Amino acid sequence: MSRKTLLRQASRGLLGLLCLAALALPASAQMGVADLGAARLLHIDRLVVVYPAGPGQNAALNRWSAERRAAFLAESRNIEVEVVADDAVTPAHRARHMLVLGWNNRVFNEKVPAPFKWDGRALQFLGQTHTGQQLDLLLSHNSPYHPERVLFFWSRIDPPIDRFMTMPIRGSDWVVLDRYLAVRQGMFARQPTWPPQRDETAEKDHTSDLKVYRDARRTLRGKHYTMTYPGEGMTPERAKQILAQRDAAVLDAAKQLGMSAEGYRFRLHVYKDVDEKLRLTGVTDRAHSYPRTGELFVVDEYAAARSFREEIHLLTQGTLGESASSAVYEGFAVHHQGRFAGMELDLLVGTLLDAGELPKVDQLLDEEIFRRIQPQAGFGTAALLVRWMLERKGIDGLKAIYRPGPLTAADIARAAGVPAADLDGELTRFARKFAGGRQGEVDYMAAMKRASEAHLISDYAGIAQAMRDALEAKPGDPQALFNLASANTRLREFALSERILTQLLEQGLDPQESHFPVFAVFDLGRLADIQGKREEAVAQYRKVLTMKDHFDAHNLAREAIDVPWTLERMQ
Repeated sequence: MSRKTLLRQASRGLLGLLCLAALALPASAQMGVADLGAARLLHIDRLVVVYPAGPGQNAALNRWSAERRAAFLAESRNIEVEVVADDAVTPAHRARHMLVLGWNNRVFNEKVPAPFKWDGRALQFLGQTHTGQQLDLLLSHNSPYHPERVLFFWSRIDPPIDRFMTMPIRGSDWVVLDRYLAVRQGMFARQPTWPPQRDETAEKDHTSDLKVYRDARRTLRGKHYTMTYPGEGMTPERAKQILAQRDAAVLDAAKQLGMSAEGYRFRLHVYKDVDEKLRLTGVTDRAHSYPRTGELFVVDEYAAARSFREEIHLLTQGTLGESASSAVYEGFAVHHQGRFAGMELDLLVGTLLDAGELPKVDQLLDEEIFRRIQPQAGFGTAALLVRWMLERKGIDGLKAIYRPGPLTAADIARAAGVPAADLDGELTRFARKFAGGRQGEVDYMAAMKRASEAHLISDYAGIAQAMRDALEAKPGDPQALFNLASANTRLREFALSERILTQLLEQGLDPQESHFPVFAVFDLGRLADIQGKREEAVAQYRKVLTMKDHFDAHNLAREAIDVPWTLERMQ
């Protein structure tokens, strides 16, 4: 998952607003806030979130789930939210807007009956029957407890999958969802009575459209995946290439986890692009997995990639189970993949330390903060945390924090056997040890970043100093030498620039393989031009024409033969 992306799509909570026009509403039903459906949640400033705490309920888990929704609404919509149990709702609470969570919430009772029945396989909803094991219901209607308030209902209390949909918000009064995808939706009649009444003229059933699409898909069976892919727009050869790559990814993931992949089978769903994937799954990420059912959903571009992070998620379901913490869930996978965003993990951690961007553990565990943290900092530090736990306590220590329910920094400290007050310090010390061998590269990257910032304001002296720092960290680096020569030319240090370019050429880099020798010769020509040595300059440009044409170097050289370079032109 790229909780990048995962930060990103309205806090990765899929704050989607379905257009009312899609429901073909009659004109009489298209006026006022009342016609915004569940999106009325965007127009209130105070809300009570009620979670179920009755017999047979995991009240602690339900409260934590409710608090996560409250945090999402407070952060994304600036709504003042109070969380209460369904047996603690007071008359004052009932006089406010309410968000009622869970199929078995006791806000519904004999006097205020629930407008639905759910048995785990079929949903009975105001005269409709919907079947499926992953169904959820979102609705909004005038509150039965107060005529000027709204009662919102959301059935799902399932923290491990909330990372993709913390709280859906839709522009219709009711929506039946299959996991993250709206399969049927509609409006209620404009009457304040309870239970609400469906307006059958303003409904949309997506199941027939989805069936047409699904019936057109093709199936391919591999060693570890059964793959479905678009019937149009993907050749059988491309499908076989993708399937082979994903089967190989299962083996790579199993190797990193120290286990056998034998006997593991999953379902792979491939989509043309992000738009198609969003339309058919409800999730915008290029790739996401649903470990509980062993499914991976990917776009074509990602499907043939070498990454095996999602396969780690799938295999982990059978060994560690589920984690509701996105930091632990993603950190485990990134740790085992060993890299993130193209950077090896120890180098990434080193850059975070150098920049002072290593988040604290309680920030990683706060879902709303984790969504907002720059992905390299969030995912990289989460992976570091997992590695630290594994080195301290092994897999048993990780099992203690890889769980579907609440997780705090104190829980992690307890599992690691350190005082809670020392947790962040211990992790930082471990980070320094872990990244210590990459310090030279970290210093080099930091210098390059400073040079880039200086370039934005044409601070050539700043660029030159940054490049000297880069060369101290990485002696002889051709990029740093070239950048230093370029900065010195603009500072009118012509002799120094010439010596640096000559030093670069003396490294013996093959101009067939590297562009640095080619452009070092070109810049020697520009130096000669700037100093009025036209004959020498043209000779250098002609030499460029005998070398490989990297990045349009030949056209640049021909242009320079016709039009001399000046310092003003370079500036």
